[in-house]
Amino acid sequence: MKNYIDEANNKLVNIIQIETRLGLESVEEIVLPESKIKISWLYDLAKAINQMNSLYLEVGAIHGTVLCREDKALVYMEDVGRHNAVDKVAGWLFTTKTTPDDKILYTTGRLTSEMVVKCANMGIPALVSRSGFTAWGVELAKLTNMTLIGRL
Repeated sequence: MKNYIDEANNKLVNIIQIETRLGLESVEEIVLPESKIKISWLYDLAKAINQMNSLYLEVGAIHGTVLCREDKALVYMEDVGRHNAVDKVAGWLFTTKTTPDDKILYTTGRLTSEMVVKCANMGIPALVSRSGFTAWGVELAKLTNMTLIGRL
């Protein structure tokens, strides 16, 4: 944790840095727990997420990421970059000490190798998106035992 003084507000601010690693070498040792997902959960999540109050629905051009357990959304994060939205969820997991092994990460972005690596490094066994996936993302998901669902 790093501290700095916010001189404009005369406050001490704490910063927590969380490293998210990319690349094959960062997942080749990871074997995620088996994820059990019911189709009904996915439909319920998609409906709930599509009705959440968000900048994505209001203006577009924003990526949303939702951390879920079964058919319940736990936290929703948005950013102009899909990677940043996922990193915000990683920060939430870390600061709340939430266990990742029974979670689903839902994102509006494409399921690329980078997204799979981030999800695997967080220990989340299921990654879902309304967008499609890349071939390399699929290969890395297989390598880590991750459930990957695109075009929801």
